[in-house]
Amino acid sequence: MTCKTCSRLRGPAGLVVLIVLSVGVASATLIQRMSLEELVDEAQSVVHGSVAKKWSAWDDKQQVIWTHYEITVADSLKGAREGKIVVSEPGGTVGDAAMQVAGAPVYEAGEEVVLFTAPTPIGYARTCGWTQGKFHVEKSAGGVRKVRSSGLQGAEIAQSSSKQPAAVQAQTDLRSVNGMQLEEFKTRLRKLIQARTPSAAK
Repeated sequence: MTCKTCSRLRGPAGLVVLIVLSVGVASATLIQRMSLEELVDEAQSVVHGSVAKKWSAWDDKQQVIWTHYEITVADSLKGAREGKIVVSEPGGTVGDAAMQVAGAPVYEAGEEVVLFTAPTPIGYARTCGWTQGKFHVEKSAGGVRKVRSSGLQGAEIAQSSSKQPAAVQAQTDLRSVNGMQLEEFKTRLRKLIQARTPSAAK
């Protein structure tokens, strides 16, 4: 089966990105580099948890395949108070149709993550900033758990000169928290969330 769809998707970062979806092929996705502060501001929910299961399905118009991931929440840092949330990303396989979207994060069953999510106009919750809002938790041989970024997964960063130099310096580059110990990362997030959205802090 050959399936090709041009879909204009609005990401959680407020960007409108034109993505070409086709069987086995994904075009480059241009995304804006986000800081940790921007992720916190954009996210409706920030949680630490693990992927319980995943499934893929067509949207209501039978145009785009979405993969849905059920996350068992171990610690809610902002927003979600339920024991489980569902995050959805474009792409996946249904029958003999497959769609790939460059830059869309992929979660694996059993994977431990810290993730930032925001609602979309169609009602799904998506990862903020594409892959930038997903941090994989890895455990070393000594049992130390650290967070790792998911990489760009085929996306490209759009360089922007719209931010003032002073504002850029005041923000945290996500690359600087890559490899940080999990509890240190969560403590830092709690402080940021409390400072920027007091009503959502734990």
